[in-house]
This record gives sequence, C-alpha cells and structure tokens, in this order.
Amino acid sequence: MWCLLETIERRELGFRDVEYFAVDGRRSSAEHRGIFARVDQLVERKRARAAKKTCAFENEVISLAGHQRAVDEDLHSLIRPRSRPVTKAKKKRLDELLLDQGHFADLKTAQGWILAGKIVVDSAVCSKPGVPVREDAEISVRGVVLKYASRGGYKLEGALEKFEVSAAGKVVLDAGASTGGFTDCLLQYGAAKVYAVDVGFGQLRGKLAADPRVVNLEKTNVGNLSRDTFTEPIELCVFDLSYLTITISAPSLAKLFVRPVEMIGLIKPLYEGIDQDKKDHPQELGKALEKIAPALAREGLMIRDLMISPILGTRGSVEFLAHLVAGSDAEIGVALARKVIEELRVQCASLPGT
Repeated sequence: MWCLLETIERRELGFRDVEYFAVDGRRSSAEHRGIFARVDQLVERKRARAAKKTCAFENEVISLAGHQRAVDEDLHSLIRPRSRPVTKAKKKRLDELLLDQGHFADLKTAQGWILAGKIVVDSAVCSKPGVPVREDAEISVRGVVLKYASRGGYKLEGALEKFEVSAAGKVVLDAGASTGGFTDCLLQYGAAKVYAVDVGFGQLRGKLAADPRVVNLEKTNVGNLSRDTFTEPIELCVFDLSYLTITISAPSLAKLFVRPVEMIGLIKPLYEGIDQDKKDHPQELGKALEKIAPALAREGLMIRDLMISPILGTRGSVEFLAHLVAGSDAEIGVALARKVIEELRVQCASLPGT
C-alpha cells in the first residue's frame, strides 16, 4: 500500500490505469484511514491545480476573443464602403451597331465595309461582322472622315440649310439624341446650349458628353419632360424618335416651348403606318404624308416646309424632314407632301434599272 501511495505522490495521481488495490490486512484501521486521507489530499490538490489551469486558459481565451474583436473593428473601419456597381454597356453585333449609329443605310453595306477591314473599333481593325461590340465603343470608318458624330448630322445639316433655320446662339432641345449626330451638327452651327435627351444610356459620343454646352439627359423619356426640366427656355427643337408617330411626338414637344414654337422633325414612314415591303413606294408614302398635316393642325401645329432626307434611313428606307411651327393651316402641309412625293418619283425614275 505504501508503495502504491508513493507512486501516486510521485506521479501526482497518475493512476488511471490502476483499477483497484488490496488493503494490507497487517495494517491497522487507523493506518488505512490515514492512507485514504492522504490519497484524498492528493486528489484535491490535483483538482485545484487543474481548475487553476482551466481558469487561466479561459481567461486567455476571453482575452484573445476581445483582441480579435478589436482587430475586426479596426479592419472594418479600414474597409471602404462598396461603390455602386458599374453598369456595363450592352453589346451588339458590329454590323447592327454600325446600322443603328447611322454609319450605313443597310446591313449588306455595313458587312461589306467590315469584311474589307475598313472598320476600326477602339483603335483596332475589326473584320468580323458578327463580333459583339459595346454600344459605347469608339467606332470609325477608315478612309472616311465623318463631319458629325453620326450620319444623322448630315440629315439635320440639309434641313437647316433648306429651311433657312438658324441655331446660332440658341438653346436647343435634341429629342432622341442617340450618339449625337443632331447635337454635333447644332454645335457646329453655333448653338449656345443643347439638351441631348434619350431614353438610352451611354450612347452619346464622349466628346459631346464632355462638352460644357451639352446637357446630357440620358435614361429620359421625352414624355416625362416639362418646362421645368430646362434652366433656360428652349428656342428650337430637333427630334429623331423611333417607334412613335410624329402626330403624337410633335404636339408633346411643342408644349415645352415658352417662346414661339419652331421644330425640325424627322418623319419615318415605317412609324407612320407604312408596311416594310412598301417603304419605297411613292404612292404609299404620299398617302402617309398627306395624313400628317391635318392631324398636326388639330394640335395647333403646321408644316411650314418639307423635304426628302438627303440620306436614307435604317435599312435603306426613305425619310423626310419637316419644319414645324405653331398654326392650324393643314392645306400647306398637304401641298408640300404632294410636292416632295413628286420629287421622289422623279428621283426614282432617274435611277438605273427603273
């Protein structure tokens, strides 16, 4: 028994493998009680020491946890708030994008120029018509120096000259600005300020968006405009709107004027009730044009002058430009419609193969 006790003392209760021990019958009961008391003391000492170590460990854990929270708070203070996600520009086939931006009148022509290596996208030549291209990419045509941001500028240039309308020094609204062909033309003709409005996003060319004379109102529907939108009263409005007849768009835009109304609008027969397969028929075009003047007159607008667009529209369609002012005389507009349709017949008759 003494041997066992000495082992316990020496190993500090390292007797987990000992299942039992026999009490020496030669010892007295008092001696046995002393032995067991001594064992109890060793057990209590061991428990106390273990408890002390456990407490110290727990305190250390708590201290580490507090330190970790402090570190987390420091890191959190250093982390910058997440910025708003950047909206990525949509992508389109290159040939379709060239068509939409007005570089060419039809897909076949656009594809021909692309295959010939004449199209430069973001400073790199692109020869694949179907390659996806961002709508805000910088696109240029090799060998052709465009005077305006798009072919639309040439349409407005022809109208300003034909109608003898001055943009110099005026505050102008460009409704349906898109890439900015009309806006570019207006600035080159001396406009003091241009409000470029479009329902799209990121389409206006960089040089125009950065021009201090241009107020870029993207993601804006023209139907949501009011006089309060403009810090100065507009003096001239030009518009090129898709999917909307001029008999609806023009009266809505006229309400934005404080001063006398003066507008130049692009008429797209495909949105005036003409079928796609009849877009080149002078007779059908004439019927559509003759309906416009009476409808506008009922809204207090009249067609002062009318002309055939110097450049074909999307997919080779014939378009027209109208000079609109306040008035109710529909007969002038009807007469002008008949005149331009006759001019169109003459032009068609002079084409080879007709």
